Amino acid sequence: MKKYIGEYKCRLCGAVFICGKQYTEDEAVKKISRNSLILPLFPNDKGDMPHGCEDGSIGIADLQGFRKINEE
Repeated sequence: MKKYIGEYKCRLCGAVFICGKQYTEDEAVKKISRNSLILPLFPNDKGDMPHGCEDGSIGIADLQGFRKINEE
């Protein structure tokens, strides 16, 4: 089964990082749909999260998408 991991980008410092939770393809597609500007099915689930920036600031990170995990 294909697995995916969420990639986020901080609005304040620009850092890109991954979230440790793994998703199935169906879960990833549903989460993308909920966060899409084209299809906002669940407007309260924005897909953003706090980010502790390297300089000690606290930014907001937005979901960029899901990267496929290479399973070997």
